Amino acid sequence: MPYRLATEDIEPNRRNGAWLAWALDLPACYAAAPTQADALAQAPAAIAAYLAWLAHQDPSLPLPPQHAIETQLVETFRAHPSADDPAYLVNAFYDDDRRPLGLGELTLARRVLEWSHQELLALLQPLSASRLSQPISGEVRGSLGGIIEHVAGAENWYLGMLGLGLDRASLPAAPVAHLERVRAHTLASWWDLLGDTRVTTCCGEGWSARKIVRRALWHQRAHTVQIQRLCSDKGREDTMTYYVYENWRAHGHTARIHFAHCSHCSDGKGTHPGSGSDNGCWHGPFPTFAEALDEARTRGKASRCKHCRPE
Repeated sequence: MPYRLATEDIEPNRRNGAWLAWALDLPACYAAAPTQADALAQAPAAIAAYLAWLAHQDPSLPLPPQHAIETQLVETFRAHPSADDPAYLVNAFYDDDRRPLGLGELTLARRVLEWSHQELLALLQPLSASRLSQPISGEVRGSLGGIIEHVAGAENWYLGMLGLGLDRASLPAAPVAHLERVRAHTLASWWDLLGDTRVTTCCGEGWSARKIVRRALWHQRAHTVQIQRLCSDKGREDTMTYYVYENWRAHGHTARIHFAHCSHCSDGKGTHPGSGSDNGCWHGPFPTFAEALDEARTRGKASRCKHCRPE
């Protein structure tokens, strides 16, 4: 039997577009692409990857075979501005979202959220508070901490569509603690969604128990991938810490600032070009360029590495 798909242009105002192909019977499984055709084409691979991820999380799960995956498009939704509030973008409410959640699928959805949460915490655990608040160029939410708060805020807002959200004033200010509080409440509140048939609207957009679960799981996974990218080599220049190499034998006693990922730095373990291990030492890490610059100025003639060009 083919997997049922529903598509949506979830962010039509994005420069390159953003279409999702939701696998309606697999919680948190979707394909994302710039066009509807690409999202549909990528759906079988996304389903296979999702099933493999489930098997990795719990090998005892009774999962269907991953070969020869077939799909069937059953519904398409185009996002549009709300008639009540043109600044509000109405996203998909599918016919399938009206189905009440059964015990088996709600249990699996909760486990998927818990597993995704643990993956996100593993990414965040090594990061200091200053790293979380460090500005990221081009990021609309400003920093990793801003992204985390956004995940928590949206998740709590979804619950509010059925009267289950927390009072925002009661939530901790620290981003990770904020998320932990909301996530614990989400996992507990989802049991209240079992068999719930209510449908509510907000600015012309429909909401139900099934849609709340669908959106929360997608939002968690999508931003976990984003944070993973920002913490990876590809995104390190926006979020990376800094080191200062003090060379006391160089002419004028120098102190050069490097990104931690710079090949000459290697997180404060590298050998500075043109010098041996007896010529100087590393200082750091520093969460911001300004702090690294202050340290460099106290150590010698401050300069920036010509290779990684920190700023």
